[in-house]
Amino acid sequence: MLEGIRLLEEALAAKGGIETIFFTKGLLAKERGQSLLEKCRQRGSDCYLVPEALLTSLADTDSPQGALGIAPIPRWEKAELFAPQGFLLLLDGVRDPGNLGTMLRTAVAAGCAGAVLSFGTVDPYNPKVLRASMGALFRLPIYCHCHLPDLVLELKASHYRTLAADTVGDVPYWKADFSPPGALIVGNEAWGVTQEVLALADVRVKIPLSQGVESLNAAIAAGILLYEGVRQRVKTGEAGEGIY
Repeated sequence: MLEGIRLLEEALAAKGGIETIFFTKGLLAKERGQSLLEKCRQRGSDCYLVPEALLTSLADTDSPQGALGIAPIPRWEKAELFAPQGFLLLLDGVRDPGNLGTMLRTAVAAGCAGAVLSFGTVDPYNPKVLRASMGALFRLPIYCHCHLPDLVLELKASHYRTLAADTVGDVPYWKADFSPPGALIVGNEAWGVTQEVLALADVRVKIPLSQGVESLNAAIAAGILLYEGVRQRVKTGEAGEGIY
């Protein structure tokens, strides 16, 4: 279930589209809202005008912007993530919905080929994740419920470089090689990447911190590391289209 114009626009642009949209007269007062509704009708979505009070009772947020929709969950095969031989984001037990959504949004912005979520990672279709991701789930191939140690071994056999974020890692992030094909592994907010996965990673990268600071927010750390990859690709001329 999607709330607000932005998320509905992202879903409409995806291959699954929007199955049903509920809207109020307030949506019709906005040019962007009118455009969204017209596109939904053209795509064959079921469109229902409902009272404001009804939409509010259905919504998870206080201000759904006059629109709420139902869209099919995107389904991705593992092969779709590996086919580009790009850079992947692997998430090992991330529990906070806001962190996960932010990481997925950052992965799209940084040009990642896909994201892999381990068993124990929060559901990417949780309403809070959807809002924090700002529609990234419709742009980024995501493979869920994965036993990460097996996947890391599979990646290494396919010549991917695996880098694990680790507060006591031995390589500062600017000295690590983030060139594709590769994968960044980010762990749980409290205990980080699991020891089993750490032991399999090719490199343990750290973000040096001032004395007395134990760690960074997981989503912030992921953003720093992913954009180090962007910096390196720009420097070598390997950055994707639209990244400067």
